[in-house]
Amino acid sequence: MLKLDLYRVVGFDGEKKEEIRSISHRLVLPTTAVPELINLLQGIVRAVQQTSQQKAADQPVSTES
Repeated sequence: MLKLDLYRVVGFDGEKKEEIRSISHRLVLPTTAVPELINLLQGIVRAVQQTSQQKAADQPVSTES
């Protein structure tokens, strides 16, 4: 079994200079699902990279100095 806790930041402790986190989701998966999870996450990363590259390509280039 693989247990994966996902957190969200709910605040910031200025005295300790650290985030205050709260568990937002907990995933429990069989270990046989790990390769599929990795492929899914890699696909998401590729999609985000392609989107940001496309947005950068669509930006007009300024030639003014």
